[in-house]
Amino acid sequence: MIKKLAIYLFFFLTLSCSADKDIIEESVDPIIGKWFFHSYNIGTKETLYDECKQKGYFQFTKNGGGDHVTYWVNRETNKCSLDQSKKIQWYVEDEQYNIKVFSQGSYGGILSFGITYLYQGTISEGILRMPVGYETINFIKN
Repeated sequence: MIKKLAIYLFFFLTLSCSADKDIIEESVDPIIGKWFFHSYNIGTKETLYDECKQKGYFQFTKNGGGDHVTYWVNRETNKCSLDQSKKIQWYVEDEQYNIKVFSQGSYGGILSFGITYLYQGTISEGILRMPVGYETINFIKN
């Protein structure tokens, strides 16, 4: 009798334990990753950036930080060169991304001071759109 009870208990415990462990999926914000300059819109007209400008990007990390990197064509060498690399912070508020870009300014080559630019953007149809002045800059994720 004890032997049968032990066998039933063994099968009950074996069958009640699932081999599948509960997987907790961490939701990843869609902005996480590298977004490259693609094009800009003025009104309804879209213009693609040149190949050099399209090397520039925003890199968004999970911790709310990242980088903003830009490229330009050097007129003397006619080669695409790194222009600037700046640190950023980002957060979401009311379904809109707020992106702070930290820069350095100077006055007369003597006085140096920090500048923070604040951009706001939204993601739709796989495009990060940031209105800047009279145009909207479009980024695509890679």
